Amino acid sequence: MFLEFINYKYNKFIDFHSNDFLFLISDLDLSFNEINETKYNTFYLLPKLINLKLNNNKLVFLPNGLFNQLYKVELLNLSSNYLQYIHNNIFDNLIKLKHLDLSNNFLILIDELSFKNLNILEVLKLHSNNNFKYVTKRLLSNLEQLKLVSFDEEIFLNSTNIQNLKLSIRSGSLTRRIIINLIFENKFFESVNIIFNYEKINLNYCLNVLSFARKNIQLNLRTDEG
Repeated sequence: MFLEFINYKYNKFIDFHSNDFLFLISDLDLSFNEINETKYNTFYLLPKLINLKLNNNKLVFLPNGLFNQLYKVELLNLSSNYLQYIHNNIFDNLIKLKHLDLSNNFLILIDELSFKNLNILEVLKLHSNNNFKYVTKRLLSNLEQLKLVSFDEEIFLNSTNIQNLKLSIRSGSLTRRIIINLIFENKFFESVNIIFNYEKINLNYCLNVLSFARKNIQLNLRTDEG
């Protein structure tokens, strides 16, 4: 019997190096540590890895080659770090990736070619990056299987090219302007799942704003504390 899952959460690690002992693991949880730096070969000895959680660390930069050996990874969680830039080839070898979480970072720029090989990606989370303002059509052009994308309303207002996606939008102040943008600038959405944080907004007001949209688009509305 081989060890398949390792949970290193809450260990105050500042770095991590794979080794032969971890060769066959499929799930590695390094979340809630203090990892602030990785090297290009950090994950070289983890060819069987499927789920990798690096969320809630102190990562500022992802070096070239960091994920080059992770051909089988399906879930990558990089949320709640200090990432500012995503360069154009960092995810190139993650050809099996289905779930990518980059939320709650300090992203300023994602290169337009960053997701070019993520052909089967289904979930992309970009919300809570206050300095990241624009999603281009080219950035998402190869994401043919994308079912859910989350981002802040500021990004949404500047991203009128996005079409044919099922969306989950977390909004603190949903306005008529956003809905007009949603309906008339993005005409080909299959559905929109708007998640309201009822502690921050007036739900009745938002429902009133959305009422005129029902004839144009299928809306699934629910409240959520998260």
